[in-house]
Amino acid sequence: MSTPCRLLLTAVAVLTACGGKRPAGPAWPLAEPIAIDALAGRDGNPAALVLQSADLAGRLPATARPRRVLAFGRGAKLPADIDAMVVADDGARAAVELALLHCHGIPLPARMPLGGRVLTPATEAAGGTARPFAGDFALQMLRNQHAELLTTAPTNDVVFTIGCVRCGDDPEVQELAGSLAAAAKRFPQLALQTMVRAANPTALATAAEEFVRLGARAIVVALPATAAPSLAALHAAAKPHRLAVLALDPSGGADADCVIGGDAETCGRALGETLRTLLPLGGEVVPVHATADRTLMGMQLRGLAAALAVPAPR
Repeated sequence: MSTPCRLLLTAVAVLTACGGKRPAGPAWPLAEPIAIDALAGRDGNPAALVLQSADLAGRLPATARPRRVLAFGRGAKLPADIDAMVVADDGARAAVELALLHCHGIPLPARMPLGGRVLTPATEAAGGTARPFAGDFALQMLRNQHAELLTTAPTNDVVFTIGCVRCGDDPEVQELAGSLAAAAKRFPQLALQTMVRAANPTALATAAEEFVRLGARAIVVALPATAAPSLAALHAAAKPHRLAVLALDPSGGADADCVIGGDAETCGRALGETLRTLLPLGGEVVPVHATADRTLMGMQLRGLAAALAVPAPR
């Protein structure tokens, strides 16, 4: 028997012994999410932890020593002890530009789902690796189409008033309102008025009436990532006055004329694809949460699971 024939028969025998299937490649089984406070009592160390917030890195117990730690976070700096972080676009710049377009009579899109960026030690200095989503391309088309309206050097002295409602004193909401203020300063034709309201529907609804008296054309609402209040009452109060409501909502479910924010599943997929490169041999992945409200994390984990080709946690 010739050598090629012997090799062919050997390959057939191996495939037959394995049931006719190729040997399985690396796998990244995704465990059910676990609370940060329960991590110390968990048996065994996973290959990787995925943190709901990068702030949790400082609370990891000494017994949890995974090979990799990844997180969903914010800002432009990679925290210590985190190998990769995905930062969703907060939508502040997009919201200001859309509000300005509304002041000029341009219709608002109902949804503006944006992408984000991935920070690793290799990409941090360059601002991370961009992961755009559908809203990024739609926004760029609007910028190109209405460049004369989105100019930072207007040729007249017309100034439009727009409002910002900050829901409570959550640090992330404060940071979001600060980003809105910085984005609005780019445009001399905009005057931004900020109000702070308790994160409950009744308190928020009065903001619409106050902004009507101020002559505002649009309201941008900065919502927390978890336990966001309903905007239905505020939206209903604003509608008769043609006062547009734009919501900066990380979960994407607000009742508003335009909902803006990073697409959670896209960010989860970006983190999953990064994890595959950091753990090429596979290993168990454990998500870690800090709050009882895991709505946003659930969407992120669906994207993560899709990238790892495993079932999403329940």
